[in-house]
Amino acid sequence: MPRRFKEWAYVRFGITFISAAIAHLQSGDSVSTAIAPIVIFRILAVSYVFYYKTQQVSV
Repeated sequence: MPRRFKEWAYVRFGITFISAAIAHLQSGDSVSTAIAPIVIFRILAVSYVFYYKTQQVSV
């Protein structure tokens, strides 16, 4: 798969998780409900950092 495709997939997932957290907060759900998308977003961010580092080494 092309590298740009993977990077845009990370961006799309990130936007989805941030939007989910905002939607939970705006709909009146408890803060604990909005934490799950934020935690998953952080895992996604760490995954991207390691993906980016491995791509720099192999290029």
